[in-house]
Amino acid sequence: MFTAEEYITGWCIYLVAVLGLLVLFWVITRDLPWHHLKQSLRLIVATVLLVPGIVENAPGFLAPAWVKGILQLIFTGADGFIPIAQWMSSWLIAVLFIYMFLSIGLHYGTRLR
Repeated sequence: MFTAEEYITGWCIYLVAVLGLLVLFWVITRDLPWHHLKQSLRLIVATVLLVPGIVENAPGFLAPAWVKGILQLIFTGADGFIPIAQWMSSWLIAVLFIYMFLSIGLHYGTRLR
């Protein structure tokens, strides 16, 4: 298994790469005309890239959930992928609900002034 330094270094490299991908996706979606669609797509991509999943063989270690899901799908089939898909979809729903409530609150909050 990895040492703690290798684990932290791997996550730092992954987070820098994700930051670069998010900036790239931000630039790609900046010309979309619908504000809420644009923000929702950005949140979906950020959630998919940033949600961690627990590694069963090494308790206390985390891995990107999308990587874990792809590996489970390849090696164990759909039965191993379903729990990870449920985990990621629950995060996606939670993030989109938070965005919806915040956008509604900001809309009515600025409208009341």
